[in-house]
Amino acid sequence: MTLADLGKNGDQIDRLFSEPADLMVLQHCNEITSPVRAMMRAYATRMGQLKTYCIINGFDTLRILNAYEKCGLGGTYKRKIPCE
Repeated sequence: MTLADLGKNGDQIDRLFSEPADLMVLQHCNEITSPVRAMMRAYATRMGQLKTYCIINGFDTLRILNAYEKCGLGGTYKRKIPCE
């Protein structure tokens, strides 16, 4: 995800941080670039408006889904071991 991917007007992070929430989450199916991370950090640390935020990229998403057996990578599959 690059800054160019932040919507038609490039204001998605601004709109995210204008919501009345305690936790802001940015999740993308691929890599999230440093400028996007820096913008999230800048919005989260504004004086008088500190917010908690989380950034989840594609690899982290896959790890979360696999941990909760939601992506079909064998989490629920159990190999049969023959008795001797």
